[in-house]
Amino acid sequence: MGLFALVGQIEIEKRSGDKGQQVSLSPLSLKKLMKIERIELHHLSMPLVQPFETSLGLKHERDCILVALYADGLVGWGECVAGMGPWYSPETIGTAWHILTEYLVPAVV
Repeated sequence: MGLFALVGQIEIEKRSGDKGQQVSLSPLSLKKLMKIERIELHHLSMPLVQPFETSLGLKHERDCILVALYADGLVGWGECVAGMGPWYSPETIGTAWHILTEYLVPAVV
C-alpha cells in the first residue's frame, strides 16, 4: 500500500430494502437528503519523515482513521485525528473506531 500500512479496514454497505423515517433535520437524518451507498473506514499507520520526540517518548509513525463516504456517484474523504493514546484528549484511535463502527456509521448507512 505504498508508504502507508493498512492496520484495519471495515466496509459497511446499506442493506437493500431498509427504510427509515425522517423525524427532524439533524446530522443523522441527512442520509435522507442523499443516497449513501457505503462508508469505508481505513486505519492507517503512516511513517513519519523524522521521528517526533516528546517527554512521553519517541514516535516513528502516526496512526489515523480515513473515512470514505460513497453517495450519489461521488466519494467524500475525511479523517479522524484521534491519537493512539489519551494524551491530548480522551479520544483515541481505538475509541473512535469503536464509536464509528458500532454507532455512527450504522446510523447513517
